[in-house]
Amino acid sequence: MLGGWLLSSLLLVMVLHEAFHGATASLLGHKPLFGLKPPLVYITFASKIPRNHFILVAVAPLVLLDILFILMYAQGVLTLFCDFCFMSTTIGAVGDIWIVLTLLHMPKQSLILDTKTGFEVWTD
Repeated sequence: MLGGWLLSSLLLVMVLHEAFHGATASLLGHKPLFGLKPPLVYITFASKIPRNHFILVAVAPLVLLDILFILMYAQGVLTLFCDFCFMSTTIGAVGDIWIVLTLLHMPKQSLILDTKTGFEVWTD
């Protein structure tokens, strides 16, 4: 049973994580392209994105999903499941945090091109 909760939380978080990336990008006026390369689900963009938008897109799942799972946990809703989801979200966002830390050192007017295997920073 424990394995079922863990697997369910991983699958849910994986889908929600990318959905939050995509929703945030869409709200900022960008068109996300969703991809699947098992075991990965990802989003990318065909065009360059302003640095600050890219940062927001990168951190959105970590911040919003962790808040959601903390609130659910505090309400006593599926606490073990919420624990697994919170851990999966936080661990799964390590790459996003690395991107943010890297981009914070770039000029604010930079444009970021997602290359599926990394990103390129374009500056004036």
